[in-house]
Amino acid sequence: MKRLVLALLLLSTPAHAFPARVVSCHDGDTCKAITASGDRITLRLHVADTPETPPCFDPQPYSAQATAFTRRMIVGKVVDVRPVGRSWKRSVADITVQGQDVSKALIKAGLAWADIRHTNDPAYLAAQIDAQHDERGLWGDPAVSPWDWRLTHNLCRRGSAPR
Repeated sequence: MKRLVLALLLLSTPAHAFPARVVSCHDGDTCKAITASGDRITLRLHVADTPETPPCFDPQPYSAQATAFTRRMIVGKVVDVRPVGRSWKRSVADITVQGQDVSKALIKAGLAWADIRHTNDPAYLAAQIDAQHDERGLWGDPAVSPWDWRLTHNLCRRGSAPR
């Protein structure tokens, strides 16, 4: 019983932000970083969902641009990481660099979708509506969301591409 109470308390307590140096980005929304204590972690941006990148998927339009944008913004820099959960052995987190929200910057640039299933903050949807209105990035072309793209282009699940 004590373990259950402790687990519930830990799950309900918001995680504290911590600094980490980003060393690489696999794609526009997944990066590797090193914490101050030297731990290597994989981070997945919260809210922003960028176009899919190979090898497991056919390259989705704007995947290269989203990856380049994220790399320019945070690789080699110390960022503030505020974990909000876990997914596929990655820490899902709000990430800021010099006070700028990385997810919001990607969405505003038209290089990511605001996955509003994971937030109730209207600023992300507003950033997406602004990008759509101005036809920035992926909004200038017929856009297929990453979650729909994965359903039809996931080569790894079919066993024809390496993981």
